[in-house]
Amino acid sequence: MTRIRRALKAARTLVVWAAFGLALLSVLATASVLVWAKAGHHGAQVAIVESNSMRPVFAEGDLLAITPVDASRVHVGDVITVHESNDTLVTHRLVKVERHDGQALLTTRGDANRDADASPVTSDRLFGRMTGRVAGAAHPYAWLTSWQGRVLTVGPAVAVFLLIEISALWGRTDTERGPRGTAKSARIRRRPTAATAP
Repeated sequence: MTRIRRALKAARTLVVWAAFGLALLSVLATASVLVWAKAGHHGAQVAIVESNSMRPVFAEGDLLAITPVDASRVHVGDVITVHESNDTLVTHRLVKVERHDGQALLTTRGDANRDADASPVTSDRLFGRMTGRVAGAAHPYAWLTSWQGRVLTVGPAVAVFLLIEISALWGRTDTERGPRGTAKSARIRRRPTAATAP
């Protein structure tokens, strides 16, 4: 019985460390991406690539750092992110800058596309400029930051912790019971102290 208890205790410890290790890995992975974007790229936003229109510069499944930038500081050849008319974010290369009624018009095109994007966008719809890329990191990052990912990574650690607490409580209850299931009460006899003469 002692060996079985030791084996169960070792298995429980292993499961605990595995669960907490998975949860810690999830937190560290998410934090590292945010630090990479915020600190390494001057407060950049993280963007997930959903198409191959910019191959070979980046492809579907890549993770991009998009740094906010003023329209006066972008130039032809930069890879920029703009809000399209339907408010979709598109990251393409800037191929032309024109001015109309005192406002800059930005024309973009994907490197893998033959033609430019349907219509230019005004400078106020500029979201930022691409300043970094991590190939293939989009899907793991998206999963880790989703509620499903959080449940499946942090959830086991919480469940194991609760099971350990319940198991420990149950074990303490069993050891405090007598042979017939009656609760034992600890009795303390205080020994009298002898007074000594000064």
